[in-house]
Amino acid sequence: MGSLGGAWEQPGAAAGSGRAVRPGAPYAQRVRRSLAAIVLTFEAFVVFFAMLVAANLSDLPTGSVVAMGGSLAIACLLVVGLLRHRWAYVLGSLLQVAVVASGLVVPAMWLLGTLFAAMWFVFLVLSARVERMARSAAGVERAAGAR
Repeated sequence: MGSLGGAWEQPGAAAGSGRAVRPGAPYAQRVRRSLAAIVLTFEAFVVFFAMLVAANLSDLPTGSVVAMGGSLAIACLLVVGLLRHRWAYVLGSLLQVAVVASGLVVPAMWLLGTLFAAMWFVFLVLSARVERMARSAAGVERAAGAR
């Protein structure tokens, strides 16, 4: 079978070689993990810096704000390390809810949390599409090779 296009070929394969990603191959899963890790890592930094601002501007005790923001930031980074497990994506989704809810303490987090939650869910949908396309391309290649 001819080339499926460079974006869907296995990394490291010669351009135009037609070596498509196989279903279950780590490439499609790495796309999901990479996108999720990017969102959660940036989100951890944003939550941390928002916590610093909130500690100075909020009427709440500084210790409470630091504990809440620090816990959320650390939780984001811990989930990044757990993304090899499917259940970690559920934890990441729950973290999105918690970050949006942190807008109760730092009003700017309503907007920032919503933006990160939107990126999280869009990336999950897009990476699922990449996985489906990789499985479909491998199925077409298998069918062509069976002839």
